[in-house]
Amino acid sequence: MFNKLPKLSEVIAKDVLRPQISHVYMTKEHIYASDAHILVRLNTKAHFFEEFIEKIPSAGVFLDIYTLRALQKSNIDTVKLVSQDFGYLIEIIYHSGEHVFYPWKTVSDVGGKYPNCDHVISTIQNYGNWVAIDQFTFKAEYMYRLQRGLGDDIGLNCYFNGEDKGIYVLPRTDDIAAEGRIGILMPMVNPE
Repeated sequence: MFNKLPKLSEVIAKDVLRPQISHVYMTKEHIYASDAHILVRLNTKAHFFEEFIEKIPSAGVFLDIYTLRALQKSNIDTVKLVSQDFGYLIEIIYHSGEHVFYPWKTVSDVGGKYPNCDHVISTIQNYGNWVAIDQFTFKAEYMYRLQRGLGDDIGLNCYFNGEDKGIYVLPRTDDIAAEGRIGILMPMVNPE
């Protein structure tokens, strides 16, 4: 099974000075994308075969924007890992039979570890007293990019717990591929 990834390329940073968050970070459990204002977490098993997931190193891997854009296409038949002398390549096999190979990157390739997103998510989940909100003010571009990162075709439930707290965003759907998707829209610092 391969379920195409949502448009995570909309979520990652475009800043070359922060190479870790200009990539998507993938572990055996989760796929993360962030630009420091937006955070999206997906379940890896909702998108990739178990055989693929088992080969992901314990330190995780980084996917650059070119690999990410390829994995967002809908005409993919299969995604495999191919072992080479220098490491693994991601092989994408399209419905047409075409095979395309992309390298994945390691922590040393991108100059450091990915931010501890699970800590951010658990902190926001533990604020308590969550309320669904009907109206709030935010930078529209961030919400648009978060929507695309979680999946264009699903509604969102937003939960708010104070003006200085992140907005916790969950998909409103029964789609199995959306299971475990979490979004966070970080608060903006308002200049005085």
